[in-house]
Amino acid sequence: MTLNCIYFDGDGDGFFDYEDCDDTNASVNPNQSEIPFNLIDDDCDKNTLDSDGDFDGYSITEDCNDNNPNINPSALEIYDNGIDDNCNGVIDELDADNDGFGIDEDCDDTNASVNPEAYDYANNNLDEDCDGIYFSTDTCLVYKIGPFDDFEGQGDICLDGPLTSKYSAQANYAYEVYGLQPDVTYFYDACTGFDYKFKPIITIQQYNHITKQKGQIINGQDSCYIEFTFPYHKSFPDILIIVNIADDCGGLTAPALGKPMLGCVKIDEDGDGFFSYEDCDDDNAEINPNAVELANNIIDENCDGLVLIIDVDGDSFNSDLDCNDNDSSINPSAVEIPNNGIDEDCDGEDFVSKSVDINLSNFVLHPNPAKSLVYVTASTQ
Repeated sequence: MTLNCIYFDGDGDGFFDYEDCDDTNASVNPNQSEIPFNLIDDDCDKNTLDSDGDFDGYSITEDCNDNNPNINPSALEIYDNGIDDNCNGVIDELDADNDGFGIDEDCDDTNASVNPEAYDYANNNLDEDCDGIYFSTDTCLVYKIGPFDDFEGQGDICLDGPLTSKYSAQANYAYEVYGLQPDVTYFYDACTGFDYKFKPIITIQQYNHITKQKGQIINGQDSCYIEFTFPYHKSFPDILIIVNIADDCGGLTAPALGKPMLGCVKIDEDGDGFFSYEDCDDDNAEINPNAVELANNIIDENCDGLVLIIDVDGDSFNSDLDCNDNDSSINPSAVEIPNNGIDEDCDGEDFVSKSVDINLSNFVLHPNPAKSLVYVTASTQ
């Protein structure tokens, strides 16, 4: 038995019922242009918003100018044009890419990955850190064998290291390393037992050992020793180490070198006695694992990964603002109760009111009647 499907085109617009979201209206089909604000899906495309007048993907409730597709919350702010391009309520803000650096210090205010604190990758024709220099170095990204996972399970590279590789480094080989700490400077040293019959080149590249994807070049060196600072990125949490021959990139596999070492370069920028791999802020000598943690300042002084916020009574006022952190009815927003000997609103005093008995015979109230203020005049006569 053979089953055949029968298709209908009820409105005669050239689209069958399975293609046409309204087969009773010839003005509605996939070839139509969406007409904004008519409450009809004219083009049969749910991704085309009926409430988006300029078709930039943002509805009129989100878009501060729904007549211009270049103005929307995803647009880049253009300085000195008198327009709020990115719909954040600020016209011509000085930090168009919102990377925390204004146009006066950011060498590319259209790219949030470029600013004075950005990591400068090698050989990409970008001056990410705005130092006026394009970081360029010798590299060789070719390898024929590997990558092999190296240094895994051998301990902490900084605290237990330097660690010795499980492999003898060979030219045309690659090795993957994971578990590195962000912003820590490492060294890779293959000079021990090195075969000086050829000149090596070592390249360090961003890597993801799960997806096997490679990122930008971190550093390269025509040497058996190289240093690099690890720029952690969620897409590239690891590194790839490529060993090769400097004057024969991708050539034949060379004789094995010695077993390389990987360790941390001992840097103490703030001179507090803790190296960068131990110190969570190596630019501030008052922040290190031996520092005393201060309460209620959102700073992790002792580098334990926590900040100390004290609010014992849970009234949303921290102990440094709350004059009685054991009583939730006492805080700077509380209502002061007179004459109870308690400073509920933490203004430094209890509100005291007094009543005085007076011996007067005549009282005059004015104005009378009154809408708001009433004045009292009294006398003994």
